[in-house]
Amino acid sequence: MPFRQFKIALLAMILIGMSACGQSAPESVVDLNERLVPIDAGSQTQGSEEDIREPGSLAEDVNQDANQNNEQDLVTEFPANVPLMGLKEKILANSNVPQKALENAFAFYNKNQSTIRNKRYMSIFDISQHSGQERLYLIDLNTGDVKSMHVATEFSNTSGSHMSSLGFMLTAETYVGKHGESLKLDGLESRNSKVRARAIVVHSASYVSPSLSKMGRSQGCPAISLANIKDFLAKTKNGSLYYIYHKAYDGA
Repeated sequence: MPFRQFKIALLAMILIGMSACGQSAPESVVDLNERLVPIDAGSQTQGSEEDIREPGSLAEDVNQDANQNNEQDLVTEFPANVPLMGLKEKILANSNVPQKALENAFAFYNKNQSTIRNKRYMSIFDISQHSGQERLYLIDLNTGDVKSMHVATEFSNTSGSHMSSLGFMLTAETYVGKHGESLKLDGLESRNSKVRARAIVVHSASYVSPSLSKMGRSQGCPAISLANIKDFLAKTKNGSLYYIYHKAYDGA
């Protein structure tokens, strides 16, 4: 090959390589059913008002910026000397999350990863449990830790019913309203398609508290305690999966 042609061919190869390097890598697909997490990644905080991550915990060491980056992918590697267990097994062993609800949420997540921007956290609200129970579960998909909390509402997808809606939703933007900082939701199913139009949002309320045997009733919004709202919104906003589950409608 003449030297001039060789230089042209070499330049073309370099340009192609540079172009390929500039392309973003395709998003990795994570099967939550196969996900392994550290057994002692952090203290299990069911029923606690404290933040999930404690200073010096493995979760903090592995990724110090997880709470600030809501679109972060799941951590895929942990130190070799850390004992691991299945994500599902850890969640079920350390919380009261209904197994069927968790399986439904994992299946939906696995099939719809491209629409879920905030991959760090998942929320499951078992609306079939009594309001006196801590029936909203904030799940850290990096560590398998679960924070359980009280929540108040009832369900429907009818305008004017003053009830919430069942099914899978995505968290959206936060705003400041009459209940302070609140979180908008977007429905992903026909049974909850009107949640944004009906202004069904996550907000705080004084009638939601561990000191009450029964929570008050909101007008359809899944209201949580004043103590939990700041932490919950910071972790779940901007595209995390939010699932309102009822055993009579979604399987026992």
